[in-house]
Amino acid sequence: MNKNSKQIRFSLRNKIYSSILIIFAYAPVTLSQDDASSAPLPGSLSNYNVTIPAKQSETQSPPAPIPAAVSTVKNEESVNILSPSSEDLPVSVSGLKGLVTKYKDEAKEGALSESDLDALINWLDGLIKSHNKLMLAFGKTDLKNNFDSEYSLVRELHQIKNQILYLKAQKLIKEKSLKQAIPILIEITCSEPSSALGQLAYQHLKSSGFSPPQSNAEQAKNTQSNVSSVSNRTNSKNVNKSSSKTVKPKQVAKKK
Repeated sequence: MNKNSKQIRFSLRNKIYSSILIIFAYAPVTLSQDDASSAPLPGSLSNYNVTIPAKQSETQSPPAPIPAAVSTVKNEESVNILSPSSEDLPVSVSGLKGLVTKYKDEAKEGALSESDLDALINWLDGLIKSHNKLMLAFGKTDLKNNFDSEYSLVRELHQIKNQILYLKAQKLIKEKSLKQAIPILIEITCSEPSSALGQLAYQHLKSSGFSPPQSNAEQAKNTQSNVSSVSNRTNSKNVNKSSSKTVKPKQVAKKK
């Protein structure tokens, strides 16, 4: 009886323990509001740093495409370098020099038109670009003579353009538009700094106060050079006058 009673008590105790475990397993777990909001649900992605993009609504417009970069460089091939609107302007260097002389005379008379100057400057720019292209093309070949001729022509066209620019700068200075004349004078000076025209342009920059004025030593040097040039001209004139006089030989009295 003792053995049977012990077995019965052991089996009853096991049944009670198992019943308690079953009750705890199926009992609902009550969480607080804070715990419920922070606790992850089984199978959710909250334990992983994964961001699910929101679904795009049907009414929302799609993102605008990124505009392609627009090139600001003009295609020289598509630009007509020699404009047909300037048919009356000369192409040759001799014709251009004649037109420069004409404009200089008009400037002295005060009848020079700024629109004529601008048209000629644009025309010269086209000529310079055209001959520069020819020069570069011949530079890739063995035709050295053609390259040299185009190179010298480009330089000559630049000098003609600077003369026209100087006329425009003088006109602007007379019209008291000094700020518009300063960039033109700078371009002339930088293009040919050691020439007579470049020095004239630089003198205007000095007199306008844009560039530093001459020092006392430079002024004395220029004054001395002017005085020496005037004295040289005077001496040459005196020499020419004396050489032009005919010296009569002295007559020797005949002995009787």
